Amino acid sequence: MLIDFQDTTNASTGWPAQLTSSDDAYKGFFTGCALTGDGPLDVNAHAQDLLNAAHSAETANASVPITSGIVRTQILWDGIYVPSEWINITNQLLPQAAQEVQSETLAHHGQVKRAGMQSSNSTAPTYTTIAILCGDAPDRTHANGATMKDVFETVISTTHNVSHMFGDVWPNPIYTCAFWPERAVERYTGPFNRTLANKILVVGNTYDPVTLFIGAKTVADFG
Repeated sequence: MLIDFQDTTNASTGWPAQLTSSDDAYKGFFTGCALTGDGPLDVNAHAQDLLNAAHSAETANASVPITSGIVRTQILWDGIYVPSEWINITNQLLPQAAQEVQSETLAHHGQVKRAGMQSSNSTAPTYTTIAILCGDAPDRTHANGATMKDVFETVISTTHNVSHMFGDVWPNPIYTCAFWPERAVERYTGPFNRTLANKILVVGNTYDPVTLFIGAKTVADFG
C-alpha cells in the first residue's frame, strides 16, 4: 500500500509543511552537480548571481523576459525533482537565462519555459491537483474560511521561515482551496490517529522537495 501523506484539514494554508526539506533538496542539487565535474564548480553562486541580476533587471523594467521568479519556479524548482536533467540545467538552461537577462530583449522570450522540465501543448488550465486537495478539505464555513489576506500572509511567512528559495512559489494550486467551491461526496474526516489493525512499512525520502520525510513519520506514528 502506498500512502502520500496529505493533511487536508487546513489545505489552503498548508503549503509550508510541504517545503521543510526543499532548501536542503536544492543544496543537494548544486552539491551533486559540483561533484560530477561536468558543470560549473559553484552552481549555487551562478544561480544566485542570476537571481540577483534578474531581480535588478525586473526592477528597472517590468517587461524583461526572464524574472527571478521564472528562474526559481520554472528552472530550479522543477529541476530538483529530476537529477537526470541537472546537467541540462547547469550547462544550458541557467546560461541561457543569464544571456536573456543580460540582453534584456524580448526576441527569445519563452525559450527557457519551453526547454524546462515540464511542458504542455495546451494553454487550458488543469484542475486535477486542486480538485484532489481541495475536494477533500473541510467545508467552508463562517468560522473556517481563509481569506486572500490569510493566503498572502502564509506566502510571506513561508518565505521568511521555511524556504527562502521556494516559499513564494506563486501561483500554487493549494492556495486555491480557500476559494474552491466543491467538496467530494465521500470524505474521510477523521479521526486521523487511528491505530491500524496491521503494521505497515512506511518509507519517506529525507530530502524529497515536497513529499517530505516528516509526513511518512507522522503516518508511521499513528500505528
